[in-house]
Amino acid sequence: ISKSKAIRSLKLLPTLNQEEQRQIDEYIAFMQDAVRAMEAMRLMVEGHFFPMQQHLHSQSGSSRSCDVLEHACRLVVQIAKDPKGGDSMILEEIQCVSQALT
Repeated sequence: ISKSKAIRSLKLLPTLNQEEQRQIDEYIAFMQDAVRAMEAMRLMVEGHFFPMQQHLHSQSGSSRSCDVLEHACRLVVQIAKDPKGGDSMILEEIQCVSQALT
């Protein structure tokens, strides 16, 4: 999450060098992927196919299992937990959080 704080700080600068702009672009692309992932999870758990909901909770039969939804919730909390950072969130962070809440 320190990456998001660094990006927010960069966005406040009046001018950016090429490397700083590349970092911002890379972070925005990452957050856009996160928004799409949150939307996909929302669609998978909204009640259409119970076996998929169970699979996201626990991957039985796999050597490793994780609660995908819990990890996604932790990500959203990390993105949105800094009250001061809320004012400087970039659009993609806001979309990711709102996607998780809808």
